[in-house]
Amino acid sequence: IPGFLSFPNGKHLTVQDTWGSGRSQTRKEVFNDLLMSASGIARLTGNTDALNMTGTQTVMTFVPKYGHNHYDILNMHLHAYGVELLPDLG
Repeated sequence: IPGFLSFPNGKHLTVQDTWGSGRSQTRKEVFNDLLMSASGIARLTGNTDALNMTGTQTVMTFVPKYGHNHYDILNMHLHAYGVELLPDLG
């Protein structure tokens, strides 16, 4: 999962109450859109052939209605040009 839920530069994605500080080898799947509705994770890449070089993606995490709830149920990350342009720090 770490290689699958990572940014194009290999940095692990921060999901829900975790802190993504590790890195893994970039897999080709990070350039594809993804919806994991039961886990509350959606990745939109919009990657055309031109954008595949930079690996632009927006990742949204949302809290499904299981267990305890938070008031801030939507987190958003924007990654482009090799860096996180809009990190969600909690």
